[in-house]
Amino acid sequence: MSPRRIRLVALSFAVTVNVAAIVLWGEMTNWCFCSVTGVPEPPIPPPYALRFLIAATGPTGLLSDGVTQATIVINGIPFWFLIAWLSTHGLVFAARVRVRGGAGRVRFGLAPRDRVRLREVMAIACVLAAGAAGWGAHQRQAWLREADRVLVSTLAAAAAERELAGVRFTMYEWVGGDLVRVRPRGRYAVVVDPAEAGNHVPDRVIVPESYGGFLEFESGRRYRFSVYREHAAAGRGEPGWVVFVDSPGKRPRERW
Repeated sequence: MSPRRIRLVALSFAVTVNVAAIVLWGEMTNWCFCSVTGVPEPPIPPPYALRFLIAATGPTGLLSDGVTQATIVINGIPFWFLIAWLSTHGLVFAARVRVRGGAGRVRFGLAPRDRVRLREVMAIACVLAAGAAGWGAHQRQAWLREADRVLVSTLAAAAAERELAGVRFTMYEWVGGDLVRVRPRGRYAVVVDPAEAGNHVPDRVIVPESYGGFLEFESGRRYRFSVYREHAAAGRGEPGWVVFVDSPGKRPRERW
């Protein structure tokens, strides 16, 4: 691949990422490109879309005070062009490596740059992407199993009026017009809402932000629950888990 073609590939990637980020942000905010406000609130995008938007606008947040269409383009395109340019050079270098063996000896060499074809670079990129997707899927399943374990353990401890280290638990119920803190009582069934952790195809290789659904107790009461990791704050040490349970008081927001 020639340097000119590498620059073209990098520029195309950078423009695609930033245009997709602007379109996604506009769709999330009803094309006002502002904070999510209004009644009814706009539907919640899937986790993979939020992850992509955070990654795509990351350089904008680092290099400016606010995220706008202009700052996404001004800061985002040069940043992602540089990332794609460096990554493509790395892939081209990997595609140039040649292994030759004979008479019990193995020799490594580099083919000329003009001998590298785009399909070879794409093949290496696809192998790396498949490995990253497999690792992401494994991490996702491990995270969901741990979140489910935390939920069950926390509810059991709360029912016995105990607290688990590293878990912040709250459970509320509407009593008249007041929201009162309560504890779980009796047996229950967990009804998982797959949309909260992400049920789109790209979500299957992404660690979710939260795990949630409904708790249906034998008394007939129904509660909504959400389990997520709490980020570490200054002076608070390691991040922990948060288990939040409340009785549904209104219709939940729609999702994409």
